[in-house]
Amino acid sequence: MTDAYKYVPTFCNNLFECFCSAPHGMTTGYRECDGKIIPVLSGANAEMVKMAEIQTKTAVGFTKYACENENCIPICKMRDISARLLKALMYKPDKQEAEILGAFPFSDDVTEAKIQRLAGNCKGSISNILLPVRIIRKKKGKSIYPDKYIYWLYGSIVLTGCKPAWVYRLSVREWERLRLLRERKKLCR
Repeated sequence: MTDAYKYVPTFCNNLFECFCSAPHGMTTGYRECDGKIIPVLSGANAEMVKMAEIQTKTAVGFTKYACENENCIPICKMRDISARLLKALMYKPDKQEAEILGAFPFSDDVTEAKIQRLAGNCKGSISNILLPVRIIRKKKGKSIYPDKYIYWLYGSIVLTGCKPAWVYRLSVREWERLRLLRERKKLCR
């Protein structure tokens, strides 16, 4: 039995994808060259390259510290600590984290026809993510998302300055929980 269900409502796969993406540009297609199929890459984004270097140095530095100081952080606790740190970053980022990570250019389209920031200030449309508003809008067939920056809602909550932020985070988390229950129910039929 997996414990993934504990993390999914607060996990942002779009943000995680940015952590794992290569800075050389997205693969936009493939072509044949000398009898081999090779990827066609979009141009590198200088800002992304810089962010990737900082991110890599931070991850390597933390890993090195953890390995050298095994008495401080026991190996048996590494998975739990890593999961809690990742959840804290994704679910409750501070303003600086939201600004830096929210600036990642992101596209959910393989052609990269539309690229925008991962998170940003959604202004008044952020109220669309409140649970009661989402339920009403869903019943009326309206969008349940803010007008823009829907790729990392927890970051957008911080950047929009929502007060109280916990209400907005709770609404997103519970909506995800309900969505997962609905998906699980479909699989059980």
